[in-house]
Amino acid sequence: MYTVIYNEKICLLTGHRSCPELPNIHDGLLLPHDRYIGSVAQYRCLPGYRFEEGGTIRTLICRYGGKWSSEPGHCQGMVRSSQREEPLLDHFLTPI
Repeated sequence: MYTVIYNEKICLLTGHRSCPELPNIHDGLLLPHDRYIGSVAQYRCLPGYRFEEGGTIRTLICRYGGKWSSEPGHCQGMVRSSQREEPLLDHFLTPI
């Protein structure tokens, strides 16, 4: 059983808190999830994007103590080069 105090769920049996709201990320989706201890949240990059360390899905777990297992991360744009994908560089073109 849970109660809500100051917009935060607290377990009536153990006193443990839920994890905080997760932010949305650019070029990615936060899938519907719970925020209870042990809950799993997933971010997915949009087609053509992936997380900076690779992969298109990032899974976070709400840990005991009310903290997520990692940060959401950032999706980076990809460009196909022959048979492999490479991240797009963040730079601007200057007109001549």
